[in-house]
Amino acid sequence: MIRVLMLIAAMGMTCCDRQTGPPNVSEKSVVRPGLSDRVTFVETYVRFRRQYIQLEYDIVFQNNSGGMVAGPSDWDVRLVAQVPVGELDDWIDQGMTASSAPTQAWHVDTAKEIDTANVVEWYADSGRSVGIDRVNGVVAYRNHTMGQ
Repeated sequence: MIRVLMLIAAMGMTCCDRQTGPPNVSEKSVVRPGLSDRVTFVETYVRFRRQYIQLEYDIVFQNNSGGMVAGPSDWDVRLVAQVPVGELDDWIDQGMTASSAPTQAWHVDTAKEIDTANVVEWYADSGRSVGIDRVNGVVAYRNHTMGQ
């Protein structure tokens, strides 16, 4: 009986270590100086593909698919980018509604090189917010399940 229980426990440990999806991370864009490296990294954690002139980010991702009981992942993806002006509306998804600026200035904290002073047009839905500066082609994007 003890051997059977040990075998079941061993099988349970090996089957539950299979993590699917992106790896856990907490990273700011400063660690990747090149635009192409930044884009490649960001595309690991977002589903959309965009064109960027400049890109800064602060991404925290906790993959909860492994372990004894798999669960949904948690994330806080913050992007500030300069993009082609003609592509700004691509950032605003159906279902997002006009919103006031966030109470927390996460976009200012994320951007070190991109000027966010004119990001004044905001949209939001559950867990996501997008700020737009139509004159300079700047977008601030946040998608999160954790924290404020």
